[in-house]
Amino acid sequence: MKSIKITIFLVCFINFIYGQNREVLILGTAHYSNIKSDSINSDQKQKELKGILDALIKFNPQQILVERPSVQDSIFDTAFEYAKKGQNLPKDIDWLLNNEIYQLGIRVAAELRLPQSVQGIDWRLPNLNSKDDHFTSDIEKNYFLYAKSVLDPTIKYEVDNVYSESIASIHRQFGKYYGIEKNISLKEMYLTLNDRKNIEKLYIANRLSELYLDPKLGAERTEIGSFRDYKTFRSALNTIKPETKRILIIYGAGHTHMLRQLFQFSGQFKLREIDEFLR
Repeated sequence: MKSIKITIFLVCFINFIYGQNREVLILGTAHYSNIKSDSINSDQKQKELKGILDALIKFNPQQILVERPSVQDSIFDTAFEYAKKGQNLPKDIDWLLNNEIYQLGIRVAAELRLPQSVQGIDWRLPNLNSKDDHFTSDIEKNYFLYAKSVLDPTIKYEVDNVYSESIASIHRQFGKYYGIEKNISLKEMYLTLNDRKNIEKLYIANRLSELYLDPKLGAERTEIGSFRDYKTFRSALNTIKPETKRILIIYGAGHTHMLRQLFQFSGQFKLREIDEFLR
């Protein structure tokens, strides 16, 4: 029995040491498509963006994962080929110009000459207005029907006023960082959205708000969002290659707290922080 315990300990210890050699940088971001007083394509924001790109290049990722379903990877592959050649994107995919997937992920991948473009790891429910005849399993179909019933827009819920002001105060504090603003530099935005204390607040306001505000269905509505986080993490594990040592994940800042927790709990990865590279 003693020898079995020693063997189990050694296996766990080796796995832990191996895991610490794999690093993940989870970059919480505003979505660039949320154009407020400025656009990511303005001359000023492109100058600011260079500093963010330089920081990510210093991390030197070998794989870059993004907040999109993997079915869109072919679009990213096409954009990647144009970026490597320094060519403008064709009109059918130039929507990517106002997207962090291209401006950060694909540009970093092209600069580092990675063997592949960014890869989507997001999971999303099918359109709730769609028919239920396209599912590959009964489990998938039943979950969709459950989610559809919980998220039915005709269901009105009573707001729990005890928590509503605390949620609103978080949005007031960070709302100016939810898009591209002329008077807020990208460096300030990223350092703010990726501050460890702020990450927790953003998760509460953007991911857990219904848990606190809806006394009747708050847990059920939040569970569906949390399930997306778990599916995203599982997708990341499925996508990361065994030989990859450094992974960059670009995701909406409201999601990153749970992703960070899941990567830490796995014991297989060391978290790196953007402020280590963004001086």
